Amino acid sequence: MDMACAVDAIRFVDYVVIFDEETLYNLIKAIKPHELDKSGDYNSKKVIGENIIDELKIVDFVKDKGTSITIQKIKDKKSL
Repeated sequence: MDMACAVDAIRFVDYVVIFDEETLYNLIKAIKPHELDKSGDYNSKKVIGENIIDELKIVDFVKDKGTSITIQKIKDKKSL
């Protein structure tokens, strides 16, 4: 839930959806987004749902700058 709140706080994010399926395929199929953005670590992987969307964007992966790392840093500061 912490990750969802952090992502929701980003001003250009339209929606955050919590899901409990192993992949996002059914969600992507239901929502039918025009664009799907994935981090650069997906460059060599097949992206689930890429056959459904109009455009796939691979965003450069910046080491040590992911949302999970940022959330952990915030939690570590709160425990001081």
